[in-house]
Amino acid sequence: MGFSMRLPPNPLGSTIRRSLPSGTKKHIFLIDRHPLIREWLTDVLNKEADTMVCGEAAGAMTAMRGITAGNPHGVIMDLILDDGSGLDLIEQILFRRPRIAILVLSAHDETYYADRVLRAGAKGYISKTEPTRKIVAALRCVLQGRVYLSRASAQ
Repeated sequence: MGFSMRLPPNPLGSTIRRSLPSGTKKHIFLIDRHPLIREWLTDVLNKEADTMVCGEAAGAMTAMRGITAGNPHGVIMDLILDDGSGLDLIEQILFRRPRIAILVLSAHDETYYADRVLRAGAKGYISKTEPTRKIVAALRCVLQGRVYLSRASAQ
């Protein structure tokens, strides 16, 4: 059983967590401009038996540095970032790390953005209005290589 230790933000702006061996836990990197969302997701995912947060960022530039350093299995990200477009960032991440599973968690209209997110290469889209258990289930789905869409956007 492992645990992660949160280090103070690095000079580049992202927070990277160094972790001790954690068995089969999937490492997740969080990208959202709202600290509250990143803190909530960190608490939720670190309590799960199969996931742990390995880093976080508010913007695209710091996210790319953190993802390169942390080499996560998955990313949960919003579309609106401090310094750029989430759609562009999806393509950048997958260009450098094509095996990373990306789940977009956003408050924007799913019927409009879900198709765009999938075309950019993300594996799923879920609304911030969904309950926590559905967000965790969506993350597990994309980590298994499957596509996740809610019923509303799948129609």
